[in-house]
Order: sequence, then structure tokens, then C-alpha cells
Amino acid sequence: MTAEMPKAARRQPQPPLPRERPRPPAAARQIHLSEPTVLALLLAAHLLLSLAFLAYVPLGVGPDEGNHLLFIQTLAGDGPPSVWRWGLPVLDTGADDRAADGELAFEARHANFEVHQPPLYYVLSAPLYRLFGVAALRLAAVLLGLVLVWLTWRLTRTVFAPDLALGAAAVVALLPMQAFLDTRLGNDGLTAVLWTLVCWRWAVTLRDGPSARAGLLAGAGIGLALLTKQNSLVLLPLTVVLAALSGWQTGRWRAVAGQWLATLAAAALLAGWWYLRNRVVYGDPMAQGAFDQRFLGHRMTPAALAAGFAAMGRPLSYGGYCLEWTARSFVLFLSDTKKLLPQGVYPVQMALLGVGLAGAARAVARRARRAGPDPAVTTSLLLAAALVLLILVYGQFLRHYFQAQGRYLFPLLPAWGLLLAGGPSRLFRAGSAARRYGLLAAPLWLGIMALMVTVVYLPGLFHG
Repeated sequence: MTAEMPKAARRQPQPPLPRERPRPPAAARQIHLSEPTVLALLLAAHLLLSLAFLAYVPLGVGPDEGNHLLFIQTLAGDGPPSVWRWGLPVLDTGADDRAADGELAFEARHANFEVHQPPLYYVLSAPLYRLFGVAALRLAAVLLGLVLVWLTWRLTRTVFAPDLALGAAAVVALLPMQAFLDTRLGNDGLTAVLWTLVCWRWAVTLRDGPSARAGLLAGAGIGLALLTKQNSLVLLPLTVVLAALSGWQTGRWRAVAGQWLATLAAAALLAGWWYLRNRVVYGDPMAQGAFDQRFLGHRMTPAALAAGFAAMGRPLSYGGYCLEWTARSFVLFLSDTKKLLPQGVYPVQMALLGVGLAGAARAVARRARRAGPDPAVTTSLLLAAALVLLILVYGQFLRHYFQAQGRYLFPLLPAWGLLLAGGPSRLFRAGSAARRYGLLAAPLWLGIMALMVTVVYLPGLFHG
């Protein structure tokens, strides 16, 4: 006879079945992408944009591209006869590159225009040209552009949040003018990569502290930059700014002095010979007199342009004219006859920059009030000092030469990326939707322009 089960056990309630939660509507769902995935998408977007310029824009449209190629050809043994000193061609101040009608002939067969430039880019390009031709030089320029996008992310990611790093990289990746330059022959691409590399090493110093090794690495980058483009002299006074910020942050002034001396020693060992050569060949380390004699004799000068404005009764000043052309060529400029973007683009771009400056200043000021050292603050101050110094040098340059081109500000593209993408977003509270969308404003704006350029304007522009 079996025992009867107690009634309480028989009546024990069963646990309820789990209820299935309703799925949110499609409009409320968010796509979450990892940081490496977003970076890979940015690199792919920049590659596609560069390849569009490579396909649609012929050789010779870039700034002085024909003259850059002539320098490379001369070093490769395929250029016109030239006078050589210390293993390099010498600037011929008496050569005339004007055609019979008095207009400038930029494709004149002489190698005397760009030989005043520091030689690293041309020396590296000569064997590539000799082995594989011009196409290999243009593909190498595209590769340098991808390196610049990655270095922008690496530099900003060293001390800033992931969203800021990706935002800055997005601005560099989607800026049409940078993608255009990344398919041209010239030393701008290598200069931007080396400047960004140096700033990255400086950011690491401000994060980890000073050391002789860090000084040698930064000095090597500065030395190579000095051998690539002369505006890299701006990096030398910035070593003093870095030392002051590092010493203020850590209090380790002896280590700071050791790093500073290591930086200067490495830079001098790598690049000093070039400036000594200029002193021997041209009479001054910068070869400024020879360059002025060559350049100002055959180019539009600020005085001549201002006189032309006065004769025509135009209200626009020389300074205003330079500002307009700098803003235009910062976004995209191919040539006088290829003005692609509507005039309304540039006020929007300037407004984004103004909002970015306000947001960046607010964010740095708020973080600086916190207790303890903050590498993000000191790196921001270093990049701000670099931008101010570069703009001052550019303004001084425009007093002597009419070359109002935004590309002269591109060695500090990571800083511009932080301003344009990160600045607007930092006007809003952390975690808010406005902050997220503010970070996307500049990348989306530049992405739309890049899409318009590649889909609407470039096809048929030169071959239509």
C-alpha cells in the first residue's frame, strides 16, 4: 500500500513561464560598432575618395606638380641638365619659366623651381620612379594618406577618449582637399605624416613622462621633417613648449632637460647638413635670398595684387582675399577654372570652426580646473600652441608671397580634426544625445561634400 502524497505538496504552484519582451521598433534600435571597425571604415572611405581623385584628376593638376616631378626625374637621371653641388641640383635664379606670351609656363622643362626644397621626399621618390614610373609615385602618395588617417587616430587616442579620436580621424579621412593631395606628387603628404608622428610622440611624453628615449624618437621625426619641408622649422620652438608643459605637469625638470637636449641633438644630426649646404651654396642656411630672386621675379606679389585691387576699385583687401582663398582651398581647390563647391559651403565651414573653437576652449578650461595632472589638457595646450604658431608663420609668409593655400595648414590636420569634430560636441553634457550628434556634425558635413565631389562634380570634369 503506497503512502498518499500530502495535499500541500500536490497544490504547490508552478513558477510562471518567462515572458518574452517585445522588440523595440526599428527606429529605436542602435547600431554599435567597435572602435577598430569604425577606424577600418574610415580608412576604406579615405581610400575610395583618394582613388576617385586618382581616376578623375590627371597628373599635373596638383600644386606645382610638374616641377616636383622634374626634381624627381633629375635625381633619377631623366631630367634636364642642371648644375649640381653636394650631390643635389642647384637653384638657377636666372631661369625664366614664362612662355612667349608672358604667361607662366608651369610645365617648362627645367628642374630649377623645386630644388630649393629639402630633398628627402625627392630622394626617396627617385628610385621608385626609376623602377616603376609615375604611377607608383601616385600610389605611394595614397598609401601615405592612409598612414596619416591612422596616425591621427593613434595620436588623439593616446590621451583623448575614443569618440574624440575617431571624430578627428573622420575629419582627416573625409576632407576632400586632403584626399586630393594624397594623389599628387609633392612633399606635403610626407610632411603631414612626420608632423603627426612627432606630435604623437609628444603626446606619449605628456602621458608617460619625459625620457631620453622619447627625446631621441621625437628628434628623429623632427630631423626627417626638416629634410622634407622648410616649414618644419616650426617644430623647433614647439620643443620648448613641450618642455615647459612636461616640467609643469611632472616637476621632473632634470629629465625634461635631458629629453629636450636629446631631441635637438637627434634633429641636428639628421638635418644639419642640409642647412650647412645651403650656407655654402647660397650664402645663408635657408637659401632665402636665392629663393626670393627666383620666385618674386616671376610670380604675383602681394604688393602687385594690392595695387591691382586699388586700380579696379575693389573693396576687398589683400588680407580678406587671402582669407577667402585659404578657406576655399582648405576644403577643396583644384585650379582657377575648377571651382567645384558652391560659395555657401565656406560660411558653413567657418561656422563649424568657430563653434569648435568655443567647445574646445570650454572643455579644456573645465578639465584644467580638476585636481592633478591631466595629459589631455597639456596635449590640448601643446596642439593649440602649434596651431597658433603655424598660423602666425603662414601670415608672415603671405606678407611676402601670394600663396594663399589652405594646404600650408595641413601639417596639423589632427588638431583641425579635434576642433571640427570634438569641439562642437563638447558644448553639451557628457552622455547626451546632443553630444553624440555634435561629434558627427563635421564628419557628416565633410562626408556629404566628398560624396558630391566624387559622384556629381569629378566625373567628366577633365575628360568631358
